[in-house]
Amino acid sequence: MSKKQIKIGDKFGKLKIITMHHKNNYKTYWICLCKCNSDNFIRIVREDHLLSGRTQSCGCLKKNIYNNMKK
Repeated sequence: MSKKQIKIGDKFGKLKIITMHHKNNYKTYWICLCKCNSDNFIRIVREDHLLSGRTQSCGCLKKNIYNNMKK
């Protein structure tokens, strides 16, 4: 089974890959830019979290869902 290769410029949800951060214990970490442009718009994310869809933003999606539930 071949694993998808992440490249600079790939997009996952609101995140865009900027560059690789580091590799550690068989895991790769990527620096990502979120297109929401909030204070937290740069994140370091594990590759498997990007590929599985577990991480799709800097946290802005979760915050928006929470705010909409309060209304």
